Formats: sequence, C-alpha cells, structure tokens
Amino acid sequence: MLNVHDRDILRSLAEEIAGAAALPVQKENLENWRKLNSLQKVRPLLWINEICYDEISSCPLLQNQCCDQTARQIEVMLRRILFQFKLLPGDMIVEPFFYAPLMMKPFDFGVPIEEDVIRQNGDVNSHHYKTLFKTMEDAMKIVPPVLEILPETQQIAETADDVFGDILPVKNMGVPTWWFSPWDYLSMRWDTGELLMALVLEPELVKTLVRRFLDASVSLYRQFEEKNLLTVHHGNYRVGSGGMGCAPDLEVENRPVKPSDQWGCAVAQIFGSVSPEMHEELSLVFDREWLKQFKYAYYGCCEALHNKIGILRSISNLRKISASPWCDLDKLVDAAGKDFVVSMKPNPAVLAEDVFNLEKAEKELRARLDPLRGVNVEVILKDISTLRGDWQRLSQWAEMALRVCREYEN
Repeated sequence: MLNVHDRDILRSLAEEIAGAAALPVQKENLENWRKLNSLQKVRPLLWINEICYDEISSCPLLQNQCCDQTARQIEVMLRRILFQFKLLPGDMIVEPFFYAPLMMKPFDFGVPIEEDVIRQNGDVNSHHYKTLFKTMEDAMKIVPPVLEILPETQQIAETADDVFGDILPVKNMGVPTWWFSPWDYLSMRWDTGELLMALVLEPELVKTLVRRFLDASVSLYRQFEEKNLLTVHHGNYRVGSGGMGCAPDLEVENRPVKPSDQWGCAVAQIFGSVSPEMHEELSLVFDREWLKQFKYAYYGCCEALHNKIGILRSISNLRKISASPWCDLDKLVDAAGKDFVVSMKPNPAVLAEDVFNLEKAEKELRARLDPLRGVNVEVILKDISTLRGDWQRLSQWAEMALRVCREYEN
C-alpha cells in the first residue's frame, strides 16, 4: 500500500494523461500513422525518442516526488509521457491506458559481454569490447535463453491498477515487436575491426555465428508466443528504429497475438560500407528468414542503405526502410520510389553544439526533406546522446520540426 503522498502524485499524473488522451488530436495522429503505414498520402510524420533523460532531470516536468520505489518507477513513466506531450509531441499518440512494462531477467544468449568502459556523464559511455569468438567451438556457446519474467512486472501492474486504474486503465505491455540484430550482438563481443576482417577471412565462422543467433532468437520469440506475451497496440512505441506501427490491418481481438500480427525488424549497422553482395551472403539471407514470420518488416538503423535497395526488395513484406543521417536520399528515392515508407533520421548532432542554432537546425531538416517530396516519410529524431543539459533545445527543435513537416504536405 502506498502512502497518501505517493498516491496523490500518481493519480494527478494519471489524470493529466487521461485528459491528453481524450483530445481529438490523438485520433487524428492515429489516422495519419495508419495512412502512412498503408502507403497512403499524408504529410511527413514526426516522432522523437531515445532522449537523454538523465541529463535533463532539472526540467520541472521530470522531477520525481514519490518516495516508494515502485511508485517512483511508475512516476518516471508517467512524467516522460507528459514531458513529451507537452514539450515535443510531434505526432505522438497518447492512449487512454497505462501500459505496465514487461520486465525480464537480462539474457546474453550464453555469452556475457567483456569490455573496458570509459565513463561519461549520464548513461552514455564509451566501450571497448573484447573478442570472444575466435573458433567454431566458441560459436557453439550461443544458446537460446530461458525466459524469466521478473516479479516487478506484476508489482508495477498491480500498484498502478490499485492507485489510478479508475482513471487510466492498466494494460500489460507484452512484446509488441522485436529487433533481430546479430551484428549488434556480435560487435559487442568482438573487436569491430577484427569482426569486419572476419567477414573476408572467416566467412564460415561468421555464418555459423549468425545462424546460431537466429536460431536462438526464434526460440526466444516462440517462448513469448507460448506464454501469450505478444501484443499489438497503437500507442507511443516504435517499430524497428522508426515510428508508430499503427495499421488498419493490424487489429487483434478475442484471440492470442501471433508474430503474423506484428512488425518485425532486422538491422546490420556495421554493414554500412559492406558490398551488397556480401550483405546478401552474410546478413540478408538470415534477415529474410527472421522477417518472414511477421506481417510487416522494418529494415535498418544507422547504416546507409541507399545502395542496398535492390537486395532489400527481396524481403517480401518490407514496408519501412531506415534512412540514417549518412544516407544519400536522392539515391534512395531513385531506387525505392513510393514503394516503402522512408524512415528519415535527422542528425541529432545539431543539438550537441556549444551554442544551439535553431536556424541551422531548420536548414538541415529542410535539406533532408526536400529530396523526399511526394514520398511516404516519417521523421524520427533519435540517438540524442546530449543536449548539453539544456532540455529547451529539444522543445525548440520539436516545435520547428512539426511546423516544417506540416509545410511538406503530400
């Protein structure tokens, strides 16, 4: 049982979210995301995530007041929703629910990371990962994890329901989507330079490692499905490294959710300079096997994919392609046309300079949007490692970006 102080704080925050969720803009945003994901004409849609919250805790909207540990966990989630809605809403969707998160025991597929870390301010640090895969015998260490749900999952759900369930109904979040990211996994267990050399010198070892990771990932997802932990909803969560996954044909009622009701994602971030032929041989052949179980597929993150559209077309259910700050958008549009949603990522470095220049930020955004006129576009600002402690930079950028996106009506 929470004390009166904590209960009052959580109920007040829940009332604010319920009020925001009742606004007509939420239905408008939902319809726009459905149109975008159905490849219908709609202006570029905007969403902001991966925010350095630890650095901007001085913002009044983010200052925690609860005393109980569970109450504080819930408070953080509620405050971040309100922070985003009030200061950088873009085209986010605030649903009339509180989604209690699924909290799992961390798993490493049998191979824990070994690393040297240089600590920075906040949560963003520098890492040097040690090479743990050198032989076929090492590859056999990758094994499927055994899913273990932490008690905090039920504790948070029950506490939230008890405190404000009459205001903001509580739902279990479950697993709405999942990244297939063997190269992120391997690059945190293999010196990156050595890993890239291994693509040429030890391709059979590399293929074995990716196959082991694929099999282990499929096993994990089957555990999610067997335990009825898969979910579909249309709220403020991303698919892949992009925006909302709302779509009119992703509606599930009165039956368990299956992978074929969801979005899948695959990514090969260190393959930015790898040839299309090698990308196909060492990554895409496995990516397709993962993605075929889902309704729609999202591909990519920080890698530049403008020279890879030809091979990406082999993904039969591909719907969104990431266009990182290093992507040549003219080449991407020439190759992709209007067949996909372009998930365009502005460079967040403009927010990290000594002096924030909003005029420069707008010029950069317009330069990225101009080649995409007439194309299905989502603008996703992410990887915000630092705001130099100034959260108002982000709110100013968000206001500018939404205004610009509204000018680019298709």
